[in-house]
Amino acid sequence: MFVKYHLIYYAIYCLLVVVIILVHPIFIILLVIYSLFIIYRLNLMTLFAIIVFTLIFVLLLRYPSPVDDSILKGKIVNQDDNNIVLKTATTKVKVYGEFTGFKIGDELEIGVEYFDINEATNDNGFNYRNYLYSQGITNNASLTNIIASKKHDTLVNKLISRFDNDDLVSSYASMFIVGIKDQVINEYYQQLTELSVVHLFALSGLHIHMLKKIIKTPLSFMFPDKILEYVCLVIIGIYVYIIPFNVSFVRAYLVMVLNLLFGKYINRLDSLSIVTILMVGLNPYVIYSLSFIFSYFLYFLIILVNSHKYLNGLIYLGSLPIIINIQYRINLLSLFLGIILNPLVTILYQLLWLYTLFGSFFKPVTALVIQGLHNIIAFSHDFSIYLNFLKPPLF
Repeated sequence: MFVKYHLIYYAIYCLLVVVIILVHPIFIILLVIYSLFIIYRLNLMTLFAIIVFTLIFVLLLRYPSPVDDSILKGKIVNQDDNNIVLKTATTKVKVYGEFTGFKIGDELEIGVEYFDINEATNDNGFNYRNYLYSQGITNNASLTNIIASKKHDTLVNKLISRFDNDDLVSSYASMFIVGIKDQVINEYYQQLTELSVVHLFALSGLHIHMLKKIIKTPLSFMFPDKILEYVCLVIIGIYVYIIPFNVSFVRAYLVMVLNLLFGKYINRLDSLSIVTILMVGLNPYVIYSLSFIFSYFLYFLIILVNSHKYLNGLIYLGSLPIIINIQYRINLLSLFLGIILNPLVTILYQLLWLYTLFGSFFKPVTALVIQGLHNIIAFSHDFSIYLNFLKPPLF
């Protein structure tokens, strides 16, 4: 069989071809080595099927396409202090200006003036263009005037209104529940990044599985187990749809859906492969997204070593090449810190949902847990030991 239980080979082949197209032709060497591996591991006919599939995949790729319309009409899908992301019929545009009174979900018709996206001026510089493209944003623009607007009282705004206060608990709720980081949380978020534990605090597959357990607990008395699985999928699906797009969350949800609906016919690697091919096909620049790299690669490793007694250590070792390539150093405390923080983050995530749903009754205990987390993070940050590296060469 060319496909069943072999989809991971298709997904990796497609990924390598996209990397060749967008990053550097040198990866052709890896593609040749991988092709030989497929022949050795499977057979020549399977390699031929994979090549044919990949050619069709490349022809169907949808690349981000910049626009030049002076008037934009669309919906706000993300918002910051001085800008919004407006989703139009064809793309997303980051628009800078004064948008006081508007919220996520509101429709706008606006006049804009475009300005260039800054690109890296040296080999090791941050490529802002690739970063925006990885999010589906193709243009930077400044607001000239608001022509028309239509406000919507969306579900995500109802969620945000539950913790719309200028304090740390609300900031954590915003980050964990809807994936929006405000100015209050940015300083702490930088420390988490330097400690290499930021994945515990960014919405990911870990949190979607915790959310599923939270939903199942009260509903287990109302539905049989089989029906309850589908009820959870529907509720989580609505939630994933209404919050701002999150690569890790969407991956975890789609894999969950495929495993439940087609678990008799495909394995978990097949599910991951289908979602990978879909996400890269819709936007090849997603390979520049750190969320995509960490979420998809680490989930791939988790599947491979899921039953191993040193699972956490192996996942940590697997993430080191990515961390070194981003930060050029390793925090020696990060593995142990992750083990310590994981149960606390689990408790905090559950408390934040209780705070969001039931109000300030749960706020004091939530604030206490946050304070404990901050003490551990501050202590770890002050006494961190780093191993410094040069930037790894591309090859």
